[in-house]
Amino acid sequence: MSNIPWRDPSFTQEELKRLLRYDRKSGFWYWRMKRSHRVLKGQRAGCVNKTDGRRYIRIDKGKYSEHRLAWFYVKGTWPRLDVEHKDGTLLNNAWTNLRLATRTQNQGNARARVKFKGVSKVRTGKYTAQIQKSGIKLHIGTFDTPEQAHKAYVRRAKQLYGEFARAA
Repeated sequence: MSNIPWRDPSFTQEELKRLLRYDRKSGFWYWRMKRSHRVLKGQRAGCVNKTDGRRYIRIDKGKYSEHRLAWFYVKGTWPRLDVEHKDGTLLNNAWTNLRLATRTQNQGNARARVKFKGVSKVRTGKYTAQIQKSGIKLHIGTFDTPEQAHKAYVRRAKQLYGEFARAA
C-alpha cells in the first residue's frame, strides 16, 4: 500500500490518534507508544522523502504523507482533493498552513523552478510568457525582457488562480 491520494487508509481516525499525536501548531507528529527498538514513545514520527521533499510516516505497511494524515487526523475523513501548503513549503505541515485544493489550484501555488516563473527565452532573443490551466498551456505573449514577460504572467496567474496564484 502506498500513498495513493484517493485510497482510504486501512485504519480509522481513532486508531491514528491512538498511534500518533499531531501538534497542529508545529505540524510535527509524535509516536504515542513504542513501536520498535528504534521507534520510541514521544519520538518525532516520519522522515523526509528526498525524491519529493515531503515528510512521510509509515503505518502498518503503508506510507502516508504527513499533510494528508493531518487532514484525516483533524477532520476525520480522508481528503478527496489535494491538501496543499499555503506557503509552498512542503515541510510546513502546521494546520494553519494546510488547505484543500484542486490539482489545478495546487499547480497555481507551485514554486518557480526558474528565475521568472512562466517565462522562457525564444530563438529570437525575446521572452515568452505561458501559463498552464487544467493541463492546457496558454500563451500570454512575447516580450522584450524577462521582467515584462513575468509581469504579464503574474497578472494572468491572479486572474486564473486567485488566492492560489504564486508569482515566484
